[in-house]
Amino acid sequence: MIKYTTLILLFAVALLAGCSSAVSEKSLQGSWKLDVSGLKSALEAEIEKQAEKATGMEKAGIEMAKAMIPKMIESFGEMRLELKDGGKVSMKTPSIMGSKAETKEGSWKLSEDGKSIILEDTGAPSPKINVVSNNKLSMKIEETGSPIKELVFVRAN
Repeated sequence: MIKYTTLILLFAVALLAGCSSAVSEKSLQGSWKLDVSGLKSALEAEIEKQAEKATGMEKAGIEMAKAMIPKMIESFGEMRLELKDGGKVSMKTPSIMGSKAETKEGSWKLSEDGKSIILEDTGAPSPKINVVSNNKLSMKIEETGSPIKELVFVRAN
């Protein structure tokens, strides 16, 4: 009986190992959208931080900023990253607070260790995107003073 249990256990481990999804350039190709779920709380926290210091007319500005959060989140939700075959990439940034929407073309490659994507000529806030899985990417924002410290991308389709 122990032999059968061991055999079943080994089979299960082998099956699970075979099902693991390795990250490759091919597996990452496709359309990615910005996951806005964490942005709202980051923006709200920054506004609350600013509200603590606000006086007079600044308080009215804080209230206006709070009211703008839903529209900002909606705009951020339009951000797209398209990883194409042949190392080509396009990054669509939406119109936010009067800025012009634009799409930048560049190139991308998967790092040798398969843990990050290196972007070139895209105008992205960071040239490196961490590969969390075949369905999730994470870009750290190193811009000083930015309330948003990370952009998370998920599959768009």
